[in-house]
Amino acid sequence: MSNVTAAIGCGQLELLDKYIIAKRKNSELYNEQLKDINGIEFISYEPEGCYSNKWFYTIYIDKEEYGLTRDELIEKLISQNIQVRPVWKLNHQQMKYTGYQSYKIENAYEIYDSAINIPCSVNLKSHDIEYISEIIRQK
Repeated sequence: MSNVTAAIGCGQLELLDKYIIAKRKNSELYNEQLKDINGIEFISYEPEGCYSNKWFYTIYIDKEEYGLTRDELIEKLISQNIQVRPVWKLNHQQMKYTGYQSYKIENAYEIYDSAINIPCSVNLKSHDIEYISEIIRQK
């Protein structure tokens, strides 16, 4: 790592607490905005005794209840200039790891097929989250 890269990293670490506060605030607003949409579940699990940084915001789409599939919702959001993407492929499905063991991950396939990551920048404003949520609300 170069000295310049290290300096940038150190500068970013000084902002980490501020970023986590923003991420948690945005997560709470998404949760509030999305909680009443049938077929959409905002995944924001925080086990007891843990403190999540809420770095990514993921929603699970029940296509039967919501009326759109994961890919249809992705297309809809992208058409409104909202950057979204599916969750990452499962490790054992990535080229480098094919053929390696996977263990008790039956639910992971359903999550991969039905979940997307929605915008999660620390620069999101409340009106951005409200707009994104409104587009998701409009089937």
